[in-house]
Formats: sequence, C-alpha cells, structure tokens
Amino acid sequence: MFIIFSLACAISSNINMLLAFRFLNGMGVAAISLNSSVVGDMFSQEERVGVLALINIPALTGLAVAPIISGYISQALSWRWVFWLSAIVGGICEAGFVFIFREPYKVRILKKAAQR
Repeated sequence: MFIIFSLACAISSNINMLLAFRFLNGMGVAAISLNSSVVGDMFSQEERVGVLALINIPALTGLAVAPIISGYISQALSWRWVFWLSAIVGGICEAGFVFIFREPYKVRILKKAAQR
C-alpha cells in the first residue's frame, strides 16, 4: 500500500487527491506496528532484544531526519520527488524483505514440508 499510494501522491493533480492519497499512504505505514510480532515469530527470546532495537532504528530516526531530507529534496527537485524517492526506497526495501526474510508461520512451514 505504501508504494502504491506514494506513487499516487507523486502523480496527484490537485490538493484533494494529494490529501486523500497521503492519508492512505500513512495507512500503509501503519503495518510497522507488526514489527514486534514478526520479530517474535522469527527469532528466539535471547535474540529478540537486539533485533527489535535494529528494526526500530529507522522508524525512530526517520521521524527526525525525514523532514530535513524531504525539505532539501523538495527545494532542489520538487515536492513530487519526495514521493517518487519514497516509492523507490520502499520498493527496494520490499524486494529485500521478499528475498531475505523466511516464512515465520509454523503451520505454513509444516504444510510446505508435508507437500515436499
């Protein structure tokens, strides 16, 4: 959702479209609340503390750094490039997640093993 609505924000033609797509873009980011659950499924109890710290660093530092970076990007290029770059970086991260993360759901893992 984040990538799709970032692209929609970049190509919006009026303020009403931008506001609606930006709202939906924020709803796509709400999945960050699932980070603890994903880490809990994928890592042992001893490993969770370090992994949770690492996975939450971008979310916490982004709140401070993103407005500064976005301000420079919008002055140098245009406000649309803020959304284009968000979609590009989000797409790269999503591709990384697809190829790096393993399936944490035990039922699905057992079904795949039984099918093999």
